[in-house]
Amino acid sequence: MKIVLQKEIKTEEIVVSPRPFWKCRSCQNYGKSPSCPPSVPNWKEFEELLKHYKRAILLKFAVEGDFESEKREIQKFLLEKEKEFMRKGYIFAIAFFPGNCSICEKCENPCRNPEKMRISLSALGVEFGKLLEINEKEMVLYGLILLE
Repeated sequence: MKIVLQKEIKTEEIVVSPRPFWKCRSCQNYGKSPSCPPSVPNWKEFEELLKHYKRAILLKFAVEGDFESEKREIQKFLLEKEKEFMRKGYIFAIAFFPGNCSICEKCENPCRNPEKMRISLSALGVEFGKLLEINEKEMVLYGLILLE
C-alpha cells in the first residue's frame, strides 16, 4: 500500500450525485454487501451529512499487487486514521471506503463486525473526477475521512 496523495479539502468541494450510486447497480456486490446499496444510506442522505462537516481528508492509494488484499489493507489503514483523528478530538471523524468493505475475509449480511464496516464512496455518490484529475491508466483506490 502506497499513499500517493493525502490532502485536506473543504467538504463543500465534494460533489455528490446519483451517477456513481447508479453504477453500483452493475456491481457483483450490489444487494450482497452490507457496505453497498441498497443496504446503505443513499447519496441524498450523504449530501445532507456533508452539510454537518467542514473538512475532510482525501486519500489516494496506488495498488501495486493483489487488488483485494491491498484494498483490505487500505481499509484497515483508513480505520486506524479515523481512530487517530478521534483521539485528537475529532469525535465524529468517519472514514469511507474504496469499494465494498473487505475487512473480513468472507462478508456476511448482516455484518459480523459493524464497528469496522464502512460504506463505499461510490454508493454514497462521490464524484472523484470533480475533486482531482482521474488517470484511467493508474491502478488506484480512494478513501475519504470526514473530520468536523
